[in-house]
Amino acid sequence: MMAEELLSMKTTSLVFLLLFAVVILPAKVDAQDLPPVQIFGGLTFLDTSDVVEHPTTGWLVGGVWNFTEKFGLEIHISRLEHSQSITFLTIDSRFLTLLAGPIKTWRFGPVLSFGHLLLGTTQLDVSAVSDVPFPLSGASQDTNGTLLIGGGIEIPLAQRLSTRFGYDYRQIFAAKSYYQHGIYLSSVYGF
Repeated sequence: MMAEELLSMKTTSLVFLLLFAVVILPAKVDAQDLPPVQIFGGLTFLDTSDVVEHPTTGWLVGGVWNFTEKFGLEIHISRLEHSQSITFLTIDSRFLTLLAGPIKTWRFGPVLSFGHLLLGTTQLDVSAVSDVPFPLSGASQDTNGTLLIGGGIEIPLAQRLSTRFGYDYRQIFAAKSYYQHGIYLSSVYGF
């Protein structure tokens, strides 16, 4: 358990260091046309997964096809994982999400802000294991509709490279709906 807390602290420290570098040290790049296609990948963090009590970390990848300078279509794939021990019980949860929807962009000098509304599915895997009083385990896998609303800013770093920082509200429509708030930091490359 101590090793998991240390790994979580290291991950959180790394994220805040990256956020500091992105906010304080961005390179000065002139405003440029939005590329027709962008791909992105990075780290994502949920405040709580509603399955376990502590923040959940994971990765995200995706792409944007910009129809115009202001509107595009985004595809978003993410995976979040977390483990929690409760007395003699260990609970593991995994969220694998596939979403797509419109994205709206606004430019303020070289900085690009965006908002998106994405719909899709989330596969939720939960497993529980206990060794007391005897070995016992159980697992559940469920796929549910998902709505994600969010936005953020994109700061250019070089001609085709930028960094994106955003906030999302996600609702997973399960038998017990999950309401999640998360932030993410990603690198973006434009074609």
